[in-house]
Amino acid sequence: MLARFAGQTVMVMPTTLHPVADSMGWRTAAGGEAALRTRADSVLEAVFREHSLTTWIYAAQVARTARRNPTYLVDPSTLRPALALRGALRSADRTLSEPLASQLRALAGTSGVRYTLIPTDLELRVDGSRVTVAVIDVRLAQVAWMGTVTGAPHSAWDATILPELLHLAADLVVPR
Repeated sequence: MLARFAGQTVMVMPTTLHPVADSMGWRTAAGGEAALRTRADSVLEAVFREHSLTTWIYAAQVARTARRNPTYLVDPSTLRPALALRGALRSADRTLSEPLASQLRALAGTSGVRYTLIPTDLELRVDGSRVTVAVIDVRLAQVAWMGTVTGAPHSAWDATILPELLHLAADLVVPR
């Protein structure tokens, strides 16, 4: 589905959570939302690297670059792209609204990439955790692709949920 991006350098933004009730007990078990987002970014990088996506620029590096350029770049962990992405999908040309379009363009400009992958709306649910993944053409400020992957049901939080789910997302780019 996203194989055309496998050979390119793509910037991966930090994961954002979907505000949902904690039916699995992950807030306590995973150490809270900030710890879970950091863990999700770390697992995503490891899983995508296992899929040979080694030239991609992952969330930790994007955050380091933003910290070194605070007057020019926004902290990528503060972006909340879900609403702008849904709005772009409703428009005929799939164009992102401001300020997200300019913020992504500035972040991408530091490494010269054209595309960014945004894992958004991570939902940890008993009936199957899910994450929405969007690929943005930052030069055109358009959604190139957006979809949701759903993992297996789990009755409670455990450490295998994120790797299982993020392997499904990586399979969209480079199938196992």
